Amino acid sequence: MAPDALLGDRASMAYSGTLVTYGQGTGVVVATAMAAEIDRISTMLSEVETLTTPLLQRMGVFGRWLTVVILALSAVVFAIGTWVWHFPATEMFMAAVGLAVAAIPEGLPAIITITLAIGV
Repeated sequence: MAPDALLGDRASMAYSGTLVTYGQGTGVVVATAMAAEIDRISTMLSEVETLTTPLLQRMGVFGRWLTVVILALSAVVFAIGTWVWHFPATEMFMAAVGLAVAAIPEGLPAIITITLAIGV
């Protein structure tokens, strides 16, 4: 096989990370470290630039704003429960954390995408 053969033409090669489920064989190491195929792919992936669209930027701003509001609301619930209603601080802390976790919408990206699709 030619050393410069395309990846799809290398039929008799076993690469790092390959799982063998049956049989036996003998191999010869032809490349290690950065010359190995998996490291070449890793290098290519690390060079990819991330693209941030205006929608993702606005979703990030909305997510930060929503986080601040949820944390403030949780702090208010903790303060009112502790100082006004005289509940134990540990119980109010658990209630505030529960409120914060429950208030974060898991499907926010899907909801925004569906809303935008309906708006179009």
